[in-house]
Amino acid sequence: MILFYEEDGNWKEAVLMGFKITIAGLGLMGASLAKALRGWRNAGICGVETDAAVLERALAEGVIDGGYVLDETNAREALDADLVVIALYPRAALDFLRGCARCAKEGALWSDLTGIKGPLIEEARRSMPEGTEFLGAHPMAGRESSGYAASDGKLFTGCNFIITPHEKNSHGALSLLREMAAYTGAARVIETTPEIHDRMIAYTSQMAHVLAAAILNSGLLFESKGFEGGSFRDLTRVGTLNPEMWSELFSMNAAPLGGVLAELEDNIAALRRLVEAGDQSELAAALAASTRRKEEYLKTPYAAAKEAAR
Repeated sequence: MILFYEEDGNWKEAVLMGFKITIAGLGLMGASLAKALRGWRNAGICGVETDAAVLERALAEGVIDGGYVLDETNAREALDADLVVIALYPRAALDFLRGCARCAKEGALWSDLTGIKGPLIEEARRSMPEGTEFLGAHPMAGRESSGYAASDGKLFTGCNFIITPHEKNSHGALSLLREMAAYTGAARVIETTPEIHDRMIAYTSQMAHVLAAAILNSGLLFESKGFEGGSFRDLTRVGTLNPEMWSELFSMNAAPLGGVLAELEDNIAALRRLVEAGDQSELAAALAASTRRKEEYLKTPYAAAKEAAR
């Protein structure tokens, strides 16, 4: 199924000229990216979706110029783009690479927006044809709601935009993604390896979601109404999540996430021993140490933080 939208309200096929972008998945991230990229390079933006109703809405609202529900007859046409961005859940992103990478046109750059990089890079190395590139990306942006209806063209404004080049990526590919990130409003682009990305995201993102889930599983939750303050709300905010997506992220990043959770358990156990011992002076010293670390972290420039992560 192929849909194109014309200003007079009639549905028709059309030919998109010039730079072409195809975004696979028009949920929160994909549709937000499509909105944010409107006008960039005067590009034609096409969407790939399994839900024709989402395509029709995106077309009617001018978010995309063309829409495709993929099948064997239109995959090459849908993916005949200079830039293809996969905005799907992690396992669906892997399946998309396995099934569709062969359709990449010569010279195309493919990327993604998923929160895990190692498995996707490995699959891209197997699946992408010669003369094409895959360069992973991960904008550190999101919200508790999901789906096309939650999308926002300003979602990426002020965010950190991570890209994960590998040895086969060209300078042109890096420049293109940096340009795209800047156009969406990202505050800065962080370059790192896929391995470091997955380890750091386990610490800065995934661990927080696990911790929120653990807090919400407490037997005291429903007794806490009226006793909660800002700290409780801050700690549990990310507990409202998409179980399907986050369980995929956790399981596909099991080793790095397991490592940071083990360290968290050790740190909690150490503080618990001080609490149970009633040793206020030692407890105060431990809390002062963590406070100093937070202050030092806030003063650390991004360049220094990047070097420390290598």
